[in-house]
Amino acid sequence: MNRHAYLIMAHNNFEQLAMLCRLLDDERNDLYIMIDSKVPEPPTLNSLSDKGFTSGVYFTDRVDVRWGGYSQIKAELTLLETALKNNVDYEYFHLLSGVDLPLKTNDQICNFFDQNKGKEFLHFCESEFSKGKSVTERASLYHFFQEGAGRSKSGFWYFLEKLSLKFQRIIGINRLKDTSVYCGANWFSITSEFAKYILSNRDWIYKTFSNGFCVDELFLQTLIMNSPFRENLYRSIEDNDCHGNMRYIDWKRGNPYNWRLEDFDELIESDYLFARKFDISTDKEICEKISDYLILK
Repeated sequence: MNRHAYLIMAHNNFEQLAMLCRLLDDERNDLYIMIDSKVPEPPTLNSLSDKGFTSGVYFTDRVDVRWGGYSQIKAELTLLETALKNNVDYEYFHLLSGVDLPLKTNDQICNFFDQNKGKEFLHFCESEFSKGKSVTERASLYHFFQEGAGRSKSGFWYFLEKLSLKFQRIIGINRLKDTSVYCGANWFSITSEFAKYILSNRDWIYKTFSNGFCVDELFLQTLIMNSPFRENLYRSIEDNDCHGNMRYIDWKRGNPYNWRLEDFDELIESDYLFARKFDISTDKEICEKISDYLILK
């Protein structure tokens, strides 16, 4: 029986997280959950399910995750490291957010990965993520103040960040040298072999991407394309092919778009395994309908 490790990053909507965990609950799956350290009262195992779990459920060390900062990568590496240290022979590691939902049953998901054993599922995209900015500059320049600036477009940290970047461009700073940078969504499904390879390159990852901007959308794509694992990609690096990581994400209607009840047929009839994002405060019915559909199927 092939085993799967689900790595889940969450910071809010814990009712929704509980729904995700219940849908993934299966003897073939273990769930590793990281709750952002800024959350004052994190959920407990009992709050996620008062009936208990068939899956193993583990809460990892918590990270103070800041939008656009290296802390995003730190959180992902912590999840991977925790799962690998558990000494379970996982076939695949799947990174999800707490506002994702599966679109297929556990049997369907496991069968899909059995049929595509050894493939690496990563998304590649440039046009959807560049937003008029240089993707390369996200890592080639030092974004010393990004963790403080966050999403803000004003304020002290933002001013320092803009000033620092302008000065670096003037004097020609380039951390990357001859490294080609690739970009895409950070959500993945990867083999244990590639997971171990990632952790064996932690020093390179830190040296290349620390003090970067939104580098969680760069580091795995760049690492795999500069390694032998590039031959194992499920899809070629076509621009914004969401089948690359089998996650249905709509960037055309939102940032990304929150799926709604009227999208149910589109979601369920698609061949994607997972979708994001959902928001019970926007439309709880779509979450409940997908949940009921999968449980009854």
